[in-house]
Amino acid sequence: MSTTVPSQEPAILFNLRSRFLARQPYTYTGDICISVNPYQWVDGLYSDKRKEAYFLSEDPAALAPHVFAVSAAAYRGLRDKGAHQSILVSGESGSGKTEATK
Repeated sequence: MSTTVPSQEPAILFNLRSRFLARQPYTYTGDICISVNPYQWVDGLYSDKRKEAYFLSEDPAALAPHVFAVSAAAYRGLRDKGAHQSILVSGESGSGKTEATK
């Protein structure tokens, strides 16, 4: 008996498009943070105030999707559990990898 899993691609693409139009370049799919280059400057996206909100929060994943939540979770995993951490940043040229890794 063959089992097929319905594709989630349309839902993911709809979510990415909606967030792009709202100038919110980050979204999650499971534990993965997806970034879409907004092709314009988004004020406050990488501000110190926003960074502190994610690092001081007890549950950064409860805040809006952001690359800061990923780094905060990795830091907590290292600090609290002593667990090895890694973050993979991947994308095409111009996709925002440099900004995400700063």
